[in-house]
Amino acid sequence: MKRAAGLGSTLLMVFALAGCGGNPREEAINEALGYFKDAADNTRAVKTAVANAVNTAEKANKTLNEKDFKAAEDAAKKLREHGQALVKVKGEIDILKENTTPAEKERLDEEFQPRLQELFKRFQDEQNALDKELARAEKHSTKEAMKHLREAITSSREEFVILTKPR
Repeated sequence: MKRAAGLGSTLLMVFALAGCGGNPREEAINEALGYFKDAADNTRAVKTAVANAVNTAEKANKTLNEKDFKAAEDAAKKLREHGQALVKVKGEIDILKENTTPAEKERLDEEFQPRLQELFKRFQDEQNALDKELARAEKHSTKEAMKHLREAITSSREEFVILTKPR
């Protein structure tokens, strides 16, 4: 939870400091917001894939194995890709923010902060829902299957943790 709050704070600061101009900064901010939206969508896809596997296991009264989580792992890979793209865009924004004036910062705060907060809340809500679904999956899965699934999800989440680390 603290990491999630740190991610939101870091992204808000980066977006707010990005500056404006010939719109390359705004384009970079909008691109990052798009990746953030995609990350929330992909997190939901991971959760849905896990839920589908668990629902199938419950109906069939069977234990889930690694093959049963293939769709969830594929969705986690896409989530990782969006995290990597977001890290790249953040780097571009960091470079662009060097010429930001206080007036530009204020304008960008007003323009982008509400959208960022909305996307951050959605992303955080999706992460929380995924965690609940993973807890549910624990009851119907082999330890090896859960270990493999959690590794894939942790790997995808690490990309977002990178955003909160100071440079």
